[in-house]
Amino acid sequence: MKPIQIACLAGSVFASDCAMASTAVPSSSIAGVWDGAVGDLPVRVCFDEGGPGDWTGIYFYRSKLVTIPLIQDGKGAPVFSEGWPDDAKLPRWSLSETAPNALGGTWKQGARGLPIHLTRIPLKGEDLPCASMEFQRPRLEGVRIARSRAINDGVAYTKLTLDDRGHFPNISVESFELPGSTAVIRTINAALKKPFDEDSWLGCIRSAGPWGGDHNESVEPRMISRRWMVVNHHWDGFCGGAHPDSSNVAETFDLTTGREIDVRDWFNAKAIKRTRYEGDPEVFKTIQPGFRRLVIGRWKGDGDCADTIDTEEWWNIELNRTGFVFTPNLAHAVQACEEDFKVPFANLIAYLTPEGRKNVTALQADFTSRR
Repeated sequence: MKPIQIACLAGSVFASDCAMASTAVPSSSIAGVWDGAVGDLPVRVCFDEGGPGDWTGIYFYRSKLVTIPLIQDGKGAPVFSEGWPDDAKLPRWSLSETAPNALGGTWKQGARGLPIHLTRIPLKGEDLPCASMEFQRPRLEGVRIARSRAINDGVAYTKLTLDDRGHFPNISVESFELPGSTAVIRTINAALKKPFDEDSWLGCIRSAGPWGGDHNESVEPRMISRRWMVVNHHWDGFCGGAHPDSSNVAETFDLTTGREIDVRDWFNAKAIKRTRYEGDPEVFKTIQPGFRRLVIGRWKGDGDCADTIDTEEWWNIELNRTGFVFTPNLAHAVQACEEDFKVPFANLIAYLTPEGRKNVTALQADFTSRR
């Protein structure tokens, strides 16, 4: 998916060049995107078809732009509950085709009933209706990136926050940008702004189904020296699938080139095992067993976690002022076992490459000179 254009996000009304062209979709199924009203309240509705006569849907009132699930109440009939069907207190929708590309029906909760009138909106592309931009686009009205000032390690920067206008209650996106307009700064700021791209937070919403996505992403500076900037890239949420997930990844940028670098390259073969597989250009970098024991040190943990961490090959490595922080990358089922292991530079000299030792010495000298 293409990134959201900020010009489209910032305005209260979408510009004409942000609109998608449309082509007709056959009206043989309830599946699709629909515009209309419940009573006299304008709504936009979508239905996805899981199989013949098997649908799920989502809708929102155009005045609020917050989605509400529509769950089929009995397979084969276009009757939907605004939530789990076994809760009799929830509103129900009963629908039927009233004309080609038109649906009618009744919204009912208890003794109260309202008429429903819907007209099909043509779609373009291969997305499921509820994942389509034709369904989601009205919710982006007024969404923007808010800016505020902040400082870290004596360096001023601009904090960026997604202002979703309350349209996406389970979404949180934060990052930052560095001051300046050099090619290096522009390269770094482009990387820092990626959490705001469509294929990140909005992609989660579009793929999550009727219950909506839960997406919390942040990029925050942890250390800024003359040469290196380290950020923590956090994500947690649910975008569909078997279970929620989360991750914390340290990312290191070279402030002289703008490139993101891999600090595992500062370690020699006694610390990091480098593996290539035939036909795959990627080099896989895992921690050597002996080096893992040095990192863990005297930590014991409980039995299950100790065994999990003592055998984990994949680790996140974060550079800081005094050393490195090592964190095992654990599977979702055992993420509760994650621990941070802080190891000072002095204990790692024998495991660094000559270039790694040179970089560490320069970093220490940088922060010493600031005192």
